[in-house]
Amino acid sequence: MIKTMIPDTQSRSDPAHHSAGQPETMPSGARAGGVPPVGPTPASPRSRSRRRSISASRAMAMLTLLPVHATSVPRVHVEPRQPDGTLRVLDRFTGQQLIVYTPRFTQQFRAGHRSGCWYVRLVTHVGTDPTSQSFSTARGAIQGVTAARWSLRSSSAKGPHEQVRVIWPASDPSRTAAS
Repeated sequence: MIKTMIPDTQSRSDPAHHSAGQPETMPSGARAGGVPPVGPTPASPRSRSRRRSISASRAMAMLTLLPVHATSVPRVHVEPRQPDGTLRVLDRFTGQQLIVYTPRFTQQFRAGHRSGCWYVRLVTHVGTDPTSQSFSTARGAIQGVTAARWSLRSSSAKGPHEQVRVIWPASDPSRTAAS
């Protein structure tokens, strides 16, 4: 007599069914003692290959219509804020590593830094003298780096503090200096 094994119908307790030294296993969803599982059996996960192929085909269609020859990269890369409150900035155009900071030491204030202002310096700069103009916010300092107008050398042509000159028209009598 030939004994055929059908895994789902044969009893797992049959000693001929097990190989020596192997632990007894139960099929997924089976409970101990041969009690059938309670509730619906979990559905098999659906394959998402169709969804992926649709999005991949859309991407390929978009690249066919508008090919990308070069991606735009921002001029500056700002790292997350350091524990001491400073920001590290990479100016990709010049390759310089910069630090955006507020003064904290007495020597910095004696050298000309102002409280509440933000300054920019090279990472390799050693000293207390300000190497940049002052900015009211850290964002303003980063925008100054982006516009290449952060150093004292770049702002010295305009002067450290550019003043606006207002000229009133002579036809307006209320604006004349007759007082």
